[in-house]
Amino acid sequence: MLVNKLEEKQVKLQAKKEAMALSKEYRRKRIKMRVRKNIDGTATTPRLSVFRSNKSIYAQLIDDLAGTTCCQLPLLINLLKRKGQN
Repeated sequence: MLVNKLEEKQVKLQAKKEAMALSKEYRRKRIKMRVRKNIDGTATTPRLSVFRSNKSIYAQLIDDLAGTTCCQLPLLINLLKRKGQN
C-alpha cells in the first residue's frame, strides 16, 4: 500500500514537471513572436539577439530578410567581470 502511494506521488510529480515545461516553452514562443512582429533585421541594420546562460552570454546579429546570421560572439561572464573591476 505504501509503495502504491509513493508511485502515485511520483507520477503526479512527473506530470506536474512536464506540464510546467510545456507552459515555459509556450511562453517563450509567445514572447519570441511578439518581439519578431515588431523588429526585423536587414543587411544595413541587423537584429541583435542575446542569449544568457549561467556561464556565458551569446550575441548574434541577424539579417531576417536573407535569413542569415551576420556575426555571432560568445562572451564569458568571468572575463567581463574582471574587466569591470580594473
